[in-house]
Amino acid sequence: MTDDNKHRLERIGLRFRTKRNELYYSLRDVSNLTGISTGTLNGIEKGRDLTMTNFLLLCHSLEIQPKVFFQDDITFNPPYSLSPTYKKEYRSIRN
Repeated sequence: MTDDNKHRLERIGLRFRTKRNELYYSLRDVSNLTGISTGTLNGIEKGRDLTMTNFLLLCHSLEIQPKVFFQDDITFNPPYSLSPTYKKEYRSIRN
């Protein structure tokens, strides 16, 4: 995982924790609302263990619109690149 993604997930987790605290919900309360274990919720709030399914469950349960998490543009820098050989083969197949 890139550092950018790690920081992004940490910010998402912090936003979930902040909203949970604003609603005076414990981790157990949110677990009961979502079916996500308290251990997984703890990890999500620390920037780990977040799946798309859990993300959507939390947004729904905490009444957060998903779009608020993605207001900033994401810089597209893949962590890996394709080999020149692959690129050449791919271009020849497409043409």
